[in-house]
Amino acid sequence: MGCLKPGFAEILASLFIGKCAIDFLFLFLTSALFCKKSLLWYFLPAQLFVILYFPTVAVCLLSGSYTWKGR
Repeated sequence: MGCLKPGFAEILASLFIGKCAIDFLFLFLTSALFCKKSLLWYFLPAQLFVILYFPTVAVCLLSGSYTWKGR
């Protein structure tokens, strides 16, 4: 039961904050290049959406089959 060990939540939170910081830095520099800094307000809601979106897509991909270009 690794997720119940003391300190697991702190490690998970620090990894998420680090990921968000790197993502924000990249998006900040890119949005400045394309003059779209006003879109950075969507960053935090998008990060919360990603927490649910990625695992859902992973489960769907692993549980089903798909064809791509007839292969």
